[in-house]
Amino acid sequence: MLWIEAALAFAITMMILSTVVTVIIETGHRLFRVREKYLQALMQRLHSDVLIPLLPASEQRNADPFVHEMTTSAFAANPRTALDRIINSRYLTKLPKREFMRRLGAMPEGLALYQEHSAKRNELASLLEYITTRFDEIGNGASDYFKRRAALYSIIIGILLAFMLNINTLHLFETFLGAKDLRTVLVEKADKLEQLIQAQPESEQLNAVTQSLRELQRNQFPIGWQQSPWLTIRGTDNPVLSAICWLLSVLLSGILIGLGGPFWFDTYRKLGVLAGLHQWRAIELKGVNQDSPNREEWLALFEQTIKANQLRILS
Repeated sequence: MLWIEAALAFAITMMILSTVVTVIIETGHRLFRVREKYLQALMQRLHSDVLIPLLPASEQRNADPFVHEMTTSAFAANPRTALDRIINSRYLTKLPKREFMRRLGAMPEGLALYQEHSAKRNELASLLEYITTRFDEIGNGASDYFKRRAALYSIIIGILLAFMLNINTLHLFETFLGAKDLRTVLVEKADKLEQLIQAQPESEQLNAVTQSLRELQRNQFPIGWQQSPWLTIRGTDNPVLSAICWLLSVLLSGILIGLGGPFWFDTYRKLGVLAGLHQWRAIELKGVNQDSPNREEWLALFEQTIKANQLRILS
């Protein structure tokens, strides 16, 4: 039971620290418009790999206008101040399939496809279904790449955080084994902290976690340079070996922090079941995706947009 309680405290600690890393990464994504760039890259790939082979040679054109029109926000406005440039992106971060189909119908590429296949409605419906399926496939590939890159950044930032705060895995676990009061404080804060992090937006999560770290520091939380690892290393029989052990332990801490908040939330719940703190809570399965492809719906939406644009041109 003692080891399970210590493991619980350790998981909660990693949960707090990994949330700090998550907030830092999310801030970077928003600051550098990473999601907007990924959507633009997705549209570029869709245009070159999917649409161009379907279009007659006379209708093929450069992808830049297509990418711009497909990813520009309908609410985009010219920024008046530097603050506007930061908080108001001109481009979308995601494109739902219904909006994708509507925008495709408003593009010259969509009109060319319609003129080529409008005589055979079944053929046009199959073609639109193929395009939306490929849109999904390319989007899933981009999302997977985005997640893997974010996971790498998470580990790098976790390692930097571990060295900045002197987070020593071995020292942490040894402290939790011998400090019942600290284990109790961590376990009591865990559920409240989880609800706080999940309920608040990313911009406020860092403040919540920072406040929790300050409270834990007052309870002699075993991180920080006040632990003076160099003094401990000097007092050992083999300072070189002790220094290597400290270095590897801090490096391991960074890697563990980089595993991310969801991993440590899940670990905490499983350990909590073993410790009898709460009952097993099954993961709720999401309902059927209401944005799933529907041949007739895509066809109707596409034709509606085509006809609306034709009427606008005639008027």
